[in-house]
Amino acid sequence: MTSNPDNHTNMESLVKVSSDKGLPDRAIVNSWVLTQDFVPYIQALRERFPEIPAETNAGIGYVYIDHDAGISMKVECLCTIRSRKDPIAAILPLDDLASLKLRYSALKNLTLYQFSPGQIEDLGLRAIPDWLKFYETPELTLIRELVWLDPFRANGFFDDVMVALPGIGGNVPELLWVRLMRYFKDIDRFHGTLLNEPFRDYGIHRNDIIEVQVARNPEGISLVAIPSRVSIDERTHSNSPDNPSEGGDNL
Repeated sequence: MTSNPDNHTNMESLVKVSSDKGLPDRAIVNSWVLTQDFVPYIQALRERFPEIPAETNAGIGYVYIDHDAGISMKVECLCTIRSRKDPIAAILPLDDLASLKLRYSALKNLTLYQFSPGQIEDLGLRAIPDWLKFYETPELTLIRELVWLDPFRANGFFDDVMVALPGIGGNVPELLWVRLMRYFKDIDRFHGTLLNEPFRDYGIHRNDIIEVQVARNPEGISLVAIPSRVSIDERTHSNSPDNPSEGGDNL
């Protein structure tokens, strides 16, 4: 159990955010947050780890993007909030106790308070956790930085986008979900994993790697699925990222 004597960060100085109140997902990813809607989780942890003090009533975590599981928060430490004006006290790192990750479905029901870089330094936390490298690759980082892609992204699943599959032979177009893996800027095209089965047989199926073409015109931007599978040679040549992972159990 540690407390930084130079810490002056309190609840009043934090920015209140919440993923279910119209705040864009981009506003909360890659940031440190605090939540007090956390008592059931702390109680469950205390049953397994009685050394957690009874007055512990809040958690501090880092919000990141898991390529498969979507926007998540890894709880790094527990702490005590005595009042909104008192400094955050008695910080207990979870590293030696448990690996606790909250997924988007849980996060959207919590009220989150976002820390500034100065407040993170004040608390003695790293600006970027060491483990984040297991969830990022240069290819994924490039895709995640494309702000123009945000209207196509699935809520909570930052790497998943909705694309149009043109109708063939008089069939109506379909909407599909694709988990993007790599962006080829020179030809404005993506590689990604098809997440749902098309209603009609166009030669592509769920879990196939396909190409998605960006179509730009004066009316706007659209994403168009190309109904052919990307070959193994093309995937190897493109050096598509494998699914990043990090050790540790979920609770």
